[in-house]
Amino acid sequence: SFPPIPSHFSADLTTLISAMLAKQPEKRPSVKKTLTHPLVREQLEKLLQLEQQSAAERAMDQQLDVGRSCTSARGERRQAEANAPRPAKPADPRLLGRRPDD
Repeated sequence: SFPPIPSHFSADLTTLISAMLAKQPEKRPSVKKTLTHPLVREQLEKLLQLEQQSAAERAMDQQLDVGRSCTSARGERRQAEANAPRPAKPADPRLLGRRPDD
């Protein structure tokens, strides 16, 4: 025995839940029948729409993140190049006590 189904549920939903909770398995609706029930289908379609919207939003966010990453990487590379030590000029051989031809 199960607790009573809340009274704010629709009659169709109450009937579906009652059928799904039948003690005898042969009286319960199959998974296919349950998933094709109009109430369940309606909710699944809404869920699918929300998921598709979320997936589209995630894709857009990823594109923005990639754009930011590329911009950030370019800025970091420029900063690193600006801060990199400059190669030393070759020493003047005369300062080392050598002749230029040595």
